[in-house]
Amino acid sequence: MTPSGLVGDGFVGCLLVGGAWLAAGTLLGALNFLPLRLTVAMLVAGRSLLLPLAIQATRLALMATILASITRSFGALALLGATVGITTMRIAIIRCGI
Repeated sequence: MTPSGLVGDGFVGCLLVGGAWLAAGTLLGALNFLPLRLTVAMLVAGRSLLLPLAIQATRLALMATILASITRSFGALALLGATVGITTMRIAIIRCGI
């Protein structure tokens, strides 16, 4: 059963599923971009490069793994919703300085 089969295959069902993935992507984006702020603070403070680079590599590998598993398990609509949510959170973090 596909995720859209849970709420119907119509337009409203697609909107509900897409909105749920948008919310999940927003949360995923927050968890993705907040460690970036930590690594920038570490670099500005003059700390060693090893820990910030390790955090960045882990962050990128985790994001790639999560997006690949979303796509494999739930399809293109889920990937699109999550990606829009991640991008929305990126804009919010950059503009608002969260």
